[in-house]
Amino acid sequence: MKFNTAILFLSSFILLAAGCSKKADNQAPKITLNSPTEWQSYAIGSTLTIEGVATDDNALHEAAIILTNHVGDTIIGDLPTVHSAKSFNISYTTVLADSGQHHLQVIFTDHDNAETTKSLMFNVN
Repeated sequence: MKFNTAILFLSSFILLAAGCSKKADNQAPKITLNSPTEWQSYAIGSTLTIEGVATDDNALHEAAIILTNHVGDTIIGDLPTVHSAKSFNISYTTVLADSGQHHLQVIFTDHDNAETTKSLMFNVN
């Protein structure tokens, strides 16, 4: 009986230690957008460059980069692979063919489902 108790105790200790080895992810991802800026104006036919970086204290899990025009048409709808990266460089270019307000959303989620969204509007004339 002592043998079974010792095995049970040792098994419980191993499981407890394994469960504690995961580093807690206490912070949501951070997103820095260098361009475009809020309410920046562009000419029709010009090139839009979307640049920035997303980081997480442990690891990123999912991402979405979404650019829509004034009628809701998706110009960029990308789900880049960021699984387990601590940092991701955001870099996209597109030619702006439609006038009006455009909406950019950059969304990153970490492994604990903490989410950060950067959202901005800009004009195309």
